[in-house]
Amino acid sequence: MNIGFRNFLGEKQKAYHYLEVVAKQNFVPVFIPQLFKDDPMFDSIRGEERFKKIQRELEEKNQKERDRVTKWLQTESLKTKLGPKM
Repeated sequence: MNIGFRNFLGEKQKAYHYLEVVAKQNFVPVFIPQLFKDDPMFDSIRGEERFKKIQRELEEKNQKERDRVTKWLQTESLKTKLGPKM
C-alpha cells in the first residue's frame, strides 16, 4: 500500500515503518525526494524531525547516485571522443 496513503489513513507508525524500509534501500528512485516535498499525503508529518531525517537520507542517497551517473556519463563521453583506445 502507498506510504503516503498509510499516513493519510492515520496509520502514522506504519507509514514511518515503510519510510524507513525505503530509506534502507541502496537505490532511491529519482522521483522520491520530490514526492516527499510535494505529496499532500505527507503534509501532516512533513514538519516532524523523524520525517525530515528520512527525507535528508534519501536526498543524500539520490545525490550520490546522480553524481555517480554524471561521472560515468562524462567518462563514457570522453571515451567516445577519444576513440576505442581508451
